[in-house]
Amino acid sequence: MAKLQLQSQINVNQESVTLESLLHELQGLEAEQYVSVFQNANFLLPRQLRMDVLRHLLESSVKQTRKERLTLADELNYRLKWFYQYSEFQYVNLLVYYQNKKLNQAYVENLLTSVCEHLVEQKREDIIQSLRDAKKAQHDSYDFQNIFLFNQTLNQIFKDKALEIDGLTFNLIRPVLLKSSTLQELKAFGEKYGIIVPRRLKKEQLLELIYLELQSRGILTDDIKAELKKKSVVLIQRYAIDHDIKVSTELKKAEIIEYILEFSHQTKSFYKYPQPGDYELEIDDPFEFEEVSELKEKTSKPTPIPVIPVVAKPNKEKTSKTKDKVETSKPEVKPQQQTQEDIVNSKGVPLVLDRQTAKFLKLYAISNNQKLMILPDRKYHKKRRTFKVQLDQLGSVSTPKKNNGVIGELLILKLLALVVFRTLIFVFAIAFVLGLLFVGYATASYFLNIEALNMINDQINTIEFLGKGLLDHIFDFYRQIGI
Repeated sequence: MAKLQLQSQINVNQESVTLESLLHELQGLEAEQYVSVFQNANFLLPRQLRMDVLRHLLESSVKQTRKERLTLADELNYRLKWFYQYSEFQYVNLLVYYQNKKLNQAYVENLLTSVCEHLVEQKREDIIQSLRDAKKAQHDSYDFQNIFLFNQTLNQIFKDKALEIDGLTFNLIRPVLLKSSTLQELKAFGEKYGIIVPRRLKKEQLLELIYLELQSRGILTDDIKAELKKKSVVLIQRYAIDHDIKVSTELKKAEIIEYILEFSHQTKSFYKYPQPGDYELEIDDPFEFEEVSELKEKTSKPTPIPVIPVVAKPNKEKTSKTKDKVETSKPEVKPQQQTQEDIVNSKGVPLVLDRQTAKFLKLYAISNNQKLMILPDRKYHKKRRTFKVQLDQLGSVSTPKKNNGVIGELLILKLLALVVFRTLIFVFAIAFVLGLLFVGYATASYFLNIEALNMINDQINTIEFLGKGLLDHIFDFYRQIGI
């Protein structure tokens, strides 16, 4: 496609106009006007055109988002890893996600530029003139406040290549949607192509999927159909498990994707069941940042931990009245920094204190007749949980006072152990009660099959454990035991 510059001349209706003047003239054209003009001209645009515009426009924003979330293992960060493989639906959703007015305006301008380039290449300048006429007939300029609705209306004038849906082949659409879309997004994707994804399959829909699988194996007969129609939903699921047919009333992400691909009017004619490995595509992370290597270098170096060095107080010895008192000046020692490896001073007294070392030093001080004072280091405590420590030599201490100190320490430890033990009992009790309530709710939902609970079930199942939703684990257990 030939790229046009802002000052490029375009011949429209025997008039030469620049691309810049066309953009200014058509900037506020409503989406409905685009649809009307293109439908009247019986002309559709390639879907890849809009995908390229969105990809180039959003690339810098996505890089910035990933850079900001570089150290976070969140879902959005992983989904953006697939940015360059996105389908059209995902690019449009990403533009809506940023909610940036400047981005929206740039998108409309870039899209209009690409549309003009394509029409000039196809020698359909008459459509450009029709767009100009539509804009003159339009009373108000469109403000693009709802960019999602604007794009949704434009869906009618874009078309896919053969054997593609939403700009991707089956080999890409399956793993990309599975690994970079949520359940809600998949259902919205189905609505784009006229498929209302049910929250739960009904008996007739479940049977239809089983029939299709048996037919593909060449073993479907009228007797099997009649037999399955007489069964309840639970027994039909039991039959599917026994015959290795992967269907369920509760649709998982991969099953939603297959449901859309199988029943969409756009793909129904060339749909094929997925083969092993069709959803296993993995890609290297295309986003690389210099900060990653810098971060690794910083973390590899030991960070200094601030300590307050120990200064032993000299013992005061009584001298005779006839002798003059000799004053000894204390040497001024400035605080210094030591690494974690340098934790012992010349006298063998530990200085660097994290939580574990502090506990050890507590016992060490008691055994050496020393008073230990541990204070939280306000500057570093929140990040490194280190402590400022000061040891004061007491000299000779009587044995009863030392024993009292040990007994006090033991009493404190005993009290702390009791508090921890009771806290653990309380936490386990709460967890047990919540577990019983959850299992009870799942059981009632499974057997009663109440439509009103489907939305709640979908929300709960978004919390996955071992690759499945929480409720799916309990539902699958009941199915396996034949209930």
